[in-house]
Amino acid sequence: MRIHSRIKSLLTTFGLIAIVAVMLAMPTDALAETTLRFKNGKSWRGDNGAIVQVEFKHFRTGKTQSLEGTIVEITKGKPGRRAITLQTTAAGRDAREIILEGDILSMTTVGQAEVTAPTSTADAASGGSSPSGRTVGSTDAEVLSAEKPGVFYLRWTGMVGTYARHDEMEKIAAEADKYGDNQIIVIHIESGGGMVTEGDKIHETLTELKKRHRVVAWVEKAISAAAYTAMHANEIYWHDEGTMGAIVMFNSGTGVSISGRRLDAWVKRCGDAAEESNLNRSIAEAMITRGEVCSYTKDPETGKVTIYDDLSGEVDLCDATNVLTLNKLQAIDVGYCMGVANTKDELAKHLGLSEWNEVTDAGQKIYDRHTRAIDRAKEQTPRIMQDYNLSSTDQERLRHMKRLLSHYEACGDIIMIVECRSPFGPKEELIRQMEALRKQIASRR
Repeated sequence: MRIHSRIKSLLTTFGLIAIVAVMLAMPTDALAETTLRFKNGKSWRGDNGAIVQVEFKHFRTGKTQSLEGTIVEITKGKPGRRAITLQTTAAGRDAREIILEGDILSMTTVGQAEVTAPTSTADAASGGSSPSGRTVGSTDAEVLSAEKPGVFYLRWTGMVGTYARHDEMEKIAAEADKYGDNQIIVIHIESGGGMVTEGDKIHETLTELKKRHRVVAWVEKAISAAAYTAMHANEIYWHDEGTMGAIVMFNSGTGVSISGRRLDAWVKRCGDAAEESNLNRSIAEAMITRGEVCSYTKDPETGKVTIYDDLSGEVDLCDATNVLTLNKLQAIDVGYCMGVANTKDELAKHLGLSEWNEVTDAGQKIYDRHTRAIDRAKEQTPRIMQDYNLSSTDQERLRHMKRLLSHYEACGDIIMIVECRSPFGPKEELIRQMEALRKQIASRR
């Protein structure tokens, strides 16, 4: 019996090794593919960029339709509750069709787009990027050449997490990537802060971005999460009236600042971010809590500045009664400002450029497109919800939910929940409720 058990164990082990070997031999793209399973037992496997022929039952009319197009997004979620966004053509014009997985009867891959489509509607509008920030499908042979040295400029304003996001940073980085490494990316910051969760994504984005480009923060107003963002740049320049600091984290929904281990971890994290950018750690930590104090002494002859994590210096930056918010002169003394520029031409001189030159206007387009999408969503969401609440049939409700889903696709969950106050919560929940309503309609038929 022991011999049989031993043989069975060895066979199981070798079986697992074989499975792992097969998986390692598979192309990485194959491992990343998504499998959609339809109610009639059929299924489809693929990823963004696939050109497909889809037969589906229209959610409103109940009629069977057939479309051919390129998949630009497959939403995440539980099987049966996902959706695909199809880039197609209607009446000679580009169009997008969102199709619920539960409505699909069959789907066949008929080709592959040369460049994989972006993972969201917002990305598609600006030319998508891969998870690493690189332009999808780009090769060394496709690197573009700028007519003269210049910058990739991005306005970054408003609440962090809604108007000011890591997404737009990744998009301007994708534009810079087209011209090879070592480009200058200027992020013009004017923000009073926002969501810590977005700060986590910003940290990841800028940490990777600095590995291949020169990232410049141009500070007009950088408070809280925006100050944390500025710390990640290779260089920081200021407007005359600029401010930076007060990186206080609050418990969600309470208005009370964090304490204990959470506070200790946040202090350490901000200090680490500062040190990674060759900034003084004590200054960053003093921006977070009243428990951290700092001061400095400046030698009048040499100009050398010594920073103290107590109040033994000649200039008190903050004591136990406040958190640190730097002004321009303080920032220059402690190394958080490398120069002052009130205009783009002035900033160009600091950057070593003979003149201000934006290599492309992509940054302005990215900014305009995002702000327009938010403005449209904020304007139309109340109307959609009013129409939804006044609907007399489930078919009408489903149609209005689909209208709302298009804004989720363009703006993202945070904007729809925080700015537009969508009662459905995240996109996945909206899709789940749409699927439940569709089943309800089908059961009555």
